[in-house]
Amino acid sequence: MRVNRSLILILFFALSMLFLSADEPSNTLEILLDSLGVDSGIINARKNYKTALVEQQYRYLQWWKPSLILNNDLTYPYEHDTFDDLAASNTTSLVFSSPLPTGTILDMTVGYGLNRDMIVPETWGFAQDLQGKIGIGQSLNPWWIHTRKNPYTTGAALQTGIAQNDYNSSVKAALLSCIRNYIALRKVERNRNMLNERIALYDDMMIAYRHMQVNGGISWRELQNVRKDKWEDEQTFFSLEQDINTLKGELYQLTGIQADNISDEHLIALDSPIWTTIFLNTRKEDIHRLEETTIQFQKERLRIDRLISRQSNAPLIKFEFGTSFKLPVQETDSLRDAWKKENFDDNILNNWSFTVSVDVSSLFSPLNKKNNLTYQLSQNALDELLQSIYTGKKKEIIQNTAIIQQLEDHLARLRVIIQDEEKNMQDDKLMFDRGALTELEYRQSLLEYQSKGMLLEDFSDDLWLYRFLASFYL
Repeated sequence: MRVNRSLILILFFALSMLFLSADEPSNTLEILLDSLGVDSGIINARKNYKTALVEQQYRYLQWWKPSLILNNDLTYPYEHDTFDDLAASNTTSLVFSSPLPTGTILDMTVGYGLNRDMIVPETWGFAQDLQGKIGIGQSLNPWWIHTRKNPYTTGAALQTGIAQNDYNSSVKAALLSCIRNYIALRKVERNRNMLNERIALYDDMMIAYRHMQVNGGISWRELQNVRKDKWEDEQTFFSLEQDINTLKGELYQLTGIQADNISDEHLIALDSPIWTTIFLNTRKEDIHRLEETTIQFQKERLRIDRLISRQSNAPLIKFEFGTSFKLPVQETDSLRDAWKKENFDDNILNNWSFTVSVDVSSLFSPLNKKNNLTYQLSQNALDELLQSIYTGKKKEIIQNTAIIQQLEDHLARLRVIIQDEEKNMQDDKLMFDRGALTELEYRQSLLEYQSKGMLLEDFSDDLWLYRFLASFYL
């Protein structure tokens, strides 16, 4: 029974570790992709996207900028005794103004004033004055004449789309740099490992050749040729070591990950879902169009900004209705006595007003003309940039397709060569076993065979890279 319990616990632990490890990246490339977020360009783009989301949430603040002004004007005379230290007047007003997204402005003004007046000779009191005014202003070139879509809402959504595209473009650029460095590092590591084996072979050859040269089997010049070939490979080895350090440094700067011994890892399939998970709300088929989409967003953003600018810089017509109630003069201690119903309903001093005003200041300003020229220049520049991207991608697609075809031809031809070399290596192995070939000769033949296999792996990596470019970038 104890054995069964122990077995169950071991199986449970093993299954738990299996499920946990299934979520972890299986090779260095997956780890690099998961770590791309530490790149400074991506961090800034992420910040801009989150800021755009906040701006979209508070998009009404683009037009809703109300003002509330409370004002009090208190006036006193220079001669105090003459007027029993009474104020000449005291006026309090409250002004509220609220714009609407339709180019409309609502105004409301409320005022209360006390004005010193004489009731009887040498008896002072105050007349009360209540005023109210409601106004509505309207731009004569509002956006709703040209479109039914609210430009403030649409513009905020467009800005979020631009920020999202910028973020994905940053990921795309970092991803391309990461993939190129990763493939280059794999190839350089293979070449270094191959050179390391060749140098080891040269070391053994030098020992054997020195014995042969002492015994007169070879000349001094033949020994020097081997030494020269070894030095050339050693120089190349040093150069490859520097290249490896450079590529590792670039990958570390992009991801914060140290990549090493990756030449034999399996490459991720191009149809793997991992390629879309590192992007933000983007389908695979849209990744290669990010630059064009951003420009389309920018063109639409220009159009919306122009609608808002034309609305803001158009003539403004305003209608105001106001009323004022002038209450009779009362002594200071009996001001409330003036607040009788008849003083509001049947008072010949009460007034009402209706005002129409037109603000045509914008007609005397060249701002609209300047904005139109700027808009047209920006649109033309974006059109040219978009056409340049289309043209450039067509050229890159043609070139990339030609390279893919060439690599496929090279791989097919190299596989045939390697198949023939396998037969030759089998023959060389038989000859080595029979003593017809020395160990050094056999090792040299084996290295030549391995170099062809290394070239096949390099071609396969290059083919994967250019197919990757065709899938996500062109």
